[in-house]
Amino acid sequence: TVTVNATCTMSTLPGTVNFGTYTAFQGAAKTANTTFSTRCTNLTPYTMSLDAASGVISGLNYSLLLNTSASGGSHPLGPVNATGVTQNYFINGTMPANQAGTCTGASCAGTNTHSLTITY
Repeated sequence: TVTVNATCTMSTLPGTVNFGTYTAFQGAAKTANTTFSTRCTNLTPYTMSLDAASGVISGLNYSLLLNTSASGGSHPLGPVNATGVTQNYFINGTMPANQAGTCTGASCAGTNTHSLTITY
């Protein structure tokens, strides 16, 4: 009998979802994404989740979603079956159009930190 303990690692850590410059009341939504990679023992089911699916920076609302493509493809909702090799994912961000924000100067910068959890 051989026992293999399941493991999951982050091959590539997520970077920053940088929305860039947002002009008050702009007519188009801003989108941004970052990529990350996992590597889990073959056939190990795992799930991923973010600590929050939305947030506010300088009065501007945004939403985040885990995806399998940079353009917002399939959302890995249920357990993903590991293949034993690196699997790539994205955190896609959207900042809706027509927001005023709360910046009182010519420009403002802000950050929010989120946690990505992998459960296996």
